[in-house]
Amino acid sequence: MSVTDDLLNGHATLIAGAGLGVFNPSGVYASSDLAIFLKIMPDAPDRCIVLNWIPLTDEVNIPEGSGLLQIAARSARNNPIDVDNILDPIFDLLQNKTGYTLGATTVDQCLRVGAVPMGQDSLVRFERADKYTLTVAQTPTTLRPYSG
Repeated sequence: MSVTDDLLNGHATLIAGAGLGVFNPSGVYASSDLAIFLKIMPDAPDRCIVLNWIPLTDEVNIPEGSGLLQIAARSARNNPIDVDNILDPIFDLLQNKTGYTLGATTVDQCLRVGAVPMGQDSLVRFERADKYTLTVAQTPTTLRPYSG
């Protein structure tokens, strides 16, 4: 598994495990599910969460880096507050979470750095994207050993 796979699948599982959404890696959901997807926001169901990983920096001498975990959500139709009801509990789950392992990747710290309203689509479903900075410890390699 890659770091991206660990972070996306791991956070999807973490969010679902907290009862804040439903994660099915096959992508099959009921229309009533608050579905969690990786990288792509589908047309249905209306209410959904989408995770994406944006690498930012990688240390040269140690196996550590940082990046943005983007968590976007879309609301039920005609309900602008619903997107906040989806993302605010995820903030409570992740903000300042430290020392947790997802697959072979350890997240040293998770901090939200912004939340941006993204408007609405043609079906009047409102969207918002939150970004969290993650400091990530990775498996050492020959080029990035623990000692440098």
